[in-house]
Amino acid sequence: MKQSIALLALFLLCESTANTVVPVKKEDNDHLSIEKKQSIYKDVYFQANSIRNYFYENDYIIINGNYSAIQKNELETLLAGKNKTYIFFDLNLDDNADDDLEVLKNNAVVYSYVGGIPCVDSFLSDSSGQDLISEINQFVNSKLQKEENPRIKRKADNTSLFKEIYNGSFRKMNKPYGYIDCDFDVKKYRANEISSLYVIESNFAFTPGKVATSNGSSGFESWYNKAGYIHAKAVQATNDVGYNQIRYGGIPVFKDAFPVNVPGTISITSSYSIGLNLGYSFKNGFSLDNITSETQRDVGVNISYGYSKTYSTSEPALSTQKNASDPQMYEWLYTYSSPRIETNHLKTGYLFEMNNHNHDMLEGDLGVSFNYKMTLSNNGIWLFEQQKSFSGQYDHCYY
Repeated sequence: MKQSIALLALFLLCESTANTVVPVKKEDNDHLSIEKKQSIYKDVYFQANSIRNYFYENDYIIINGNYSAIQKNELETLLAGKNKTYIFFDLNLDDNADDDLEVLKNNAVVYSYVGGIPCVDSFLSDSSGQDLISEINQFVNSKLQKEENPRIKRKADNTSLFKEIYNGSFRKMNKPYGYIDCDFDVKKYRANEISSLYVIESNFAFTPGKVATSNGSSGFESWYNKAGYIHAKAVQATNDVGYNQIRYGGIPVFKDAFPVNVPGTISITSSYSIGLNLGYSFKNGFSLDNITSETQRDVGVNISYGYSKTYSTSEPALSTQKNASDPQMYEWLYTYSSPRIETNHLKTGYLFEMNNHNHDMLEGDLGVSFNYKMTLSNNGIWLFEQQKSFSGQYDHCYY
């Protein structure tokens, strides 16, 4: 949710066609503190419905629901205002003409800005009917409740070498087995006029059904966490402007990832400026120089952007590597020695370089791609053990 969207009015969206809107006066709202806005917005409530081609709009919010087609230029027009929150929900994805847009391949999408940073939150579920409506309501309202959203509390870090340019989240729900959550950020360091370094940082949570039932959630069964993976990649942004014309952005080139099994120092050499060294990726973060600790050569002293490349957890075990078919994609695979009643949190980073110019789009336009999978077990003994898996793919270019 965007901090600038703190202009969002209080509203109640009922299951019926009627709407009750209780707006905050715009002239007063502009001067409210973040704490006061958070207090006001805790009563904001969204409720999905089954009305075909549903549309609602006021000065602060736009809602589209249960559509079967949205054109990209139409979506761009809808998202033009940075002072609004945009909610899209769709109970039936099977009747969508295409699935090339975020809003056409997810059951709910929330677009917003936080401190001027574009943010998109997506939700996809295998549920249907009232269960799906309830899940959409929970997801959307969790994004609207700013006092529960850490993004509203986060202030821009103007001192960091890497500046945040995008962020988002997505949830994959698969009852009765479990669900997967991900929050991600894309940050940029403009190394020179020719190219920039970027880092995609993600925080995945793989939650099995047994954990959900133990916490009182309905619709889940006693499935235990067995294994899972994340495949991450930065992809070239594209924009189909019509008339068989496609514009292309810069080309990402993979440089490093974290955490890894054997952390060490990576010298990052530019792929766009011959012979130019852009910096060093140490065990403890990124540095512009090669000055190391007196006792550990893999530990940088002058760290400009900190992260940890070390994975120190013995359970679950973690295997990291480049993808066998695509060296630009990096993989993290976790496995438990025996099924666990445990949510596995896996924080990852993907570092890459991309050219600033010599392409058809704006500097910083890029795509983010995640493939993910979770394997669960009923924790049965030997021949009585059953395993279930569910997976998904998330491709994001803001639209």
